[in-house]
Amino acid sequence: MSEKVLNKLRNKIAITDGKEDGHGIGMGQVRRALEENDGTMQIESKVDKGTTITLRLPIIPTPDWLVREVVISKGDTIIILDDDPSIHGVWDGKFEDYRKIVNIQHFTNGEETIDFIKSKKLDRKKVILLTDYELVSQKLDGLSVAEKTKIPRTILVTSHFDNLKIRQGIVEANIKLLPKQMATDILIKEVESVDSSKSKKSANKTKTVILDDDNIFADGLQGILEKSGKKADVYNNGKGFLEEYAKYPKETKFCLDYNIGNVTGLEIAKILNQAGYNNLYLLTGYDEDVIKDKVKKLPDYIIKVLSKTNIDEVIEVLS
Repeated sequence: MSEKVLNKLRNKIAITDGKEDGHGIGMGQVRRALEENDGTMQIESKVDKGTTITLRLPIIPTPDWLVREVVISKGDTIIILDDDPSIHGVWDGKFEDYRKIVNIQHFTNGEETIDFIKSKKLDRKKVILLTDYELVSQKLDGLSVAEKTKIPRTILVTSHFDNLKIRQGIVEANIKLLPKQMATDILIKEVESVDSSKSKKSANKTKTVILDDDNIFADGLQGILEKSGKKADVYNNGKGFLEEYAKYPKETKFCLDYNIGNVTGLEIAKILNQAGYNNLYLLTGYDEDVIKDKVKKLPDYIIKVLSKTNIDEVIEVLS
């Protein structure tokens, strides 16, 4: 590519070089996807030799709203809502081996689905709602159906999983999402019983999570908190923490050391904030002035910077 074309690309100017009917939409979509996911693009090109485009995206843990498996138990009612007949066929195939233990109901209309759930007075803890997002020529979409039915085990099955508005909607509704392309490969797991209220109650016992690579300090802080009746979990490395954090309820307090191996507490805090956690504290052995020099402006979602030299304040805040 010529330098002229490269400059346009680097300055985000729409370009259709070599295409009479082009609109520059493809590159615009790439840029938008990168911006929405904290990605970057680098372009290197030499005329008559070739072009190298490098896309970089941050590695993040699997979001807690993304379905890894569909867990069922005896007596469950599986409600499938989709206006595409082929998807109903996919789910029939997935549940073929479980027809003796679950009741499967198919719908193509959102209003009819809502009426069925309300008229049957179903135990909502024993219902799994698998609903498409886009219901063509209908007043409702899948999120609206989820809101009106209040089924805790709702899974939005959609091809529009990259839509930020939809992702925000499922977080607010506290439901899960399954990319429709993955429906054929999703694991169906049978368990003896599913008691969501019990598991939620168990998870809520942990009120504070401490992430610090100083084992002695972290374990000591945990011990002090637990002596006063405050449950706390400790992680000593970022990788282990990122694999586990999604199990904690949104109101959990996270106390994050500024330096944690190859990552910082601020990088971890950004991931947590994007996942819907807002009770975030930065823990450091540095003086406040040093932190200000290192970080020009703390993100608004960091509630407070706690000093390891003022343990009384740390205990007071985390209690």
